[in-house]
Amino acid sequence: MTPAAVDQLKQMGCMGFMLKMQTGSKDANVPMELTKIQKGDFPSSMFEIPAGYKEDK
Repeated sequence: MTPAAVDQLKQMGCMGFMLKMQTGSKDANVPMELTKIQKGDFPSSMFEIPAGYKEDK
């Protein structure tokens, strides 16, 4: 999802988040579906990039 796509959805009155999506390439197909959601307090460390992480392009 790009910021432009999110803006278009908002302009159309579609607010919320995706529950099911599919992505892939010519060699792979990756379906993703939300199966559980819960509200909770999570430590900020869960959202930090791990030490030693390197982006691979």
